[in-house]
Amino acid sequence: MKTLITGWNIMRIFRLLAGIVIIIAAIVQRDLMTGFLGIFLAGSALAGIGCCGASGCSMPANRSKTNK
Repeated sequence: MKTLITGWNIMRIFRLLAGIVIIIAAIVQRDLMTGFLGIFLAGSALAGIGCCGASGCSMPANRSKTNK
């Protein structure tokens, strides 16, 4: 539930809006495959996952080594 509320950025909003528009277009055109695409886009935006999953593409934190 926390994922639905936090972490919204411009691409996540864009995916949600694109998914909603595609779902509406699928209903108007009565096209099942387009509907699946819209559900996928809107669902991934709501779940907070992208192509790589939740933070799957994030880079590890930089760790500096100290020389003794």
